[in-house]
Amino acid sequence: MLGRKPRSVANPLESAITTPSERILKECHSLYVDDENGLVKIASSLDVRLLPPRKKIIVMIMGNHSAGKSSFINWYVEEHIQKTGVAIETQGFTFITSGRKRESLTGNATLHLYPHFRPFLQFKGKI
Repeated sequence: MLGRKPRSVANPLESAITTPSERILKECHSLYVDDENGLVKIASSLDVRLLPPRKKIIVMIMGNHSAGKSSFINWYVEEHIQKTGVAIETQGFTFITSGRKRESLTGNATLHLYPHFRPFLQFKGKI
């Protein structure tokens, strides 16, 4: 064993003790707080106040018809929560959050719990 250089570990300790979701959140947080090119600094230069995510992030998934958006969501959350299949088309917005209770909210009830989505009201259609 003399003369051998120690191998670097393929998976550092941090990746062994954190979940993929936690690592994604940490990476997203670093995009906000980078001192040189972070989103908070860029927003500040435009006189916009932006807070970095701490415990959760909001992601919008958009794509062509039958591109696999609902299948991706079901795979990511490891549960069948979005209908999938040929000729199944989601019309509107679906907000999926983590929590212990499963419930479906529509229209104004959703906006009451998530007031930061109120700008969506300017789009034509049903609430």
